[in-house]
Amino acid sequence: MPNLNPPDRPADFCREDFDRELLALATDPRVRSLAGQRVGDRDLAEDVVNEAFYIVSRKLDPEHITDLRAYFCTVVIHEAFRMRSMPGTSLSEDPEATLSACRRMGPATANLEEQAVTHLMAQARLARFAALKNELRSSVPRRSADPDRYRDLIVARAEAVLLGTVALEEASVKALESAYPEWFNEPGCASNSRDQRLSRARADIWALLRKMVTREELMP
Repeated sequence: MPNLNPPDRPADFCREDFDRELLALATDPRVRSLAGQRVGDRDLAEDVVNEAFYIVSRKLDPEHITDLRAYFCTVVIHEAFRMRSMPGTSLSEDPEATLSACRRMGPATANLEEQAVTHLMAQARLARFAALKNELRSSVPRRSADPDRYRDLIVARAEAVLLGTVALEEASVKALESAYPEWFNEPGCASNSRDQRLSRARADIWALLRKMVTREELMP
């Protein structure tokens, strides 16, 4: 008998089982509680979960999701951030109606939906960061002999991480040393002192990022 599964599709993947599990997650009180904690409003939390359901149900390759609960919760967290940052965005219908509608839609539409969500999220983060930039900068401690330069660097590295242009480790170590060698590689400075300066700078970057998004939202 020929293999009816597309290349790389797990042999035991069943779309009906996936849909049932996804619907169970969308109605799970713990998931709705997670959304409520992120947005602080019961009605908006329901919208967040419904929109997350809408996105995941239209995913092009659901068979490659290894942990559906973790994946769905991540989408819930992202959607909560997007809706907090961009009030007034249009929201989807209830999960069961969405599932029926999504089965009738082609993969190209689903792909555009995912791209649009990613774009909107990036826009929301950029707008929020720009609005709070002066406040964020003033919250950075006076660490070096040139505090303005240090603050500008911390803000720039945090912004780069937030926008996804660099990884956190690159922003926290190599880029710091390269951008401000007079402080992070100061001649005559003991090795443990340099390590401490880098550690404090990483903490300062995290402090700014925590004011913008949660730790989960920064994870890949």
